[in-house]
Amino acid sequence: MDRHIGIVGLGPTGAILAAHLVREGYRVTGAEGWGEHREAIARAGLEVRGLEPFGPVFFPVVERLEELEAGDLDALVLAVKIPDALALLPRLEPLPADLPVVLPQNGLDVEGPFLERCPGRPFLRMAVNYAGVLPAPGRGRLSFFNRPNYVGCLCGACAEGHAAPFASWLTRAGLETVVADDIGRRIWEKAVLNAVLAPISALLSVSMGEALRQEPVARLSGHLLAECLQVAEACGHRFSPEFEAFCRDYLSSGDGHRPSMLVDLDRGRETEIDYLNGRICEYGRRHGIPVPYNEALTIMVRARQGLHAGIRER
Repeated sequence: MDRHIGIVGLGPTGAILAAHLVREGYRVTGAEGWGEHREAIARAGLEVRGLEPFGPVFFPVVERLEELEAGDLDALVLAVKIPDALALLPRLEPLPADLPVVLPQNGLDVEGPFLERCPGRPFLRMAVNYAGVLPAPGRGRLSFFNRPNYVGCLCGACAEGHAAPFASWLTRAGLETVVADDIGRRIWEKAVLNAVLAPISALLSVSMGEALRQEPVARLSGHLLAECLQVAEACGHRFSPEFEAFCRDYLSSGDGHRPSMLVDLDRGRETEIDYLNGRICEYGRRHGIPVPYNEALTIMVRARQGLHAGIRER
């Protein structure tokens, strides 16, 4: 393949994406700051296990975004958490103005700072519906994939122009991806799915399936879902009655999956809580909708982040 995709961040999302693209024959260059992971890929390749085990695959991996040959790229994927993605903003400005940049982060309103800082650049927003973990450096595991992924262009000047090629590359590589006419709705859908269980799983330090099998947790997730759907509707995104059943099926498919919020809390890192339940709380207040369950979980996750930060500073 003559297409060249740069992927910044080879955590679960980026590693699974890279492995599928390379396997299909696309050119991929990764940028990864974790030296042990980077060195393992250079030495023995990247291996992905799970639904479709394959590997190892080999591709160049550099340490920093600036080391990518940006002029040769057809797309750049920022497969890093929101705080790290925002830190990359100044480093996007020197890149070719027509280079599409893909934002696959979980959460609401992630794209705002990017559109403000680089208003002429084609940004693609992506709702990623696969998940995985890194059990060891150079190794990934796909936990589940609720097909398809969704991607949409944020440039406001085209229907599918920038998103369609990217979606076709991922689909050809085995990660079925569909261009969404209303990507905002798909982002809300994914945010609701994450907000309903990820913070509970993180605070209990168990997988999503383990959490959901507890009857009190199942009831709590139902209250969270009701709040989220009320707020989503107030923001112009009304979901069908079948969406609640879809949520349960989606979450139960990740039986042994430890969500990234849990991994972040365990490692003392900043989570995406402010862009998930925190944003739902903000929109709830804006529209006069009480969201006590979302507020409680947001406070608790923020508090645990603060405790970890305090421990690190001692």
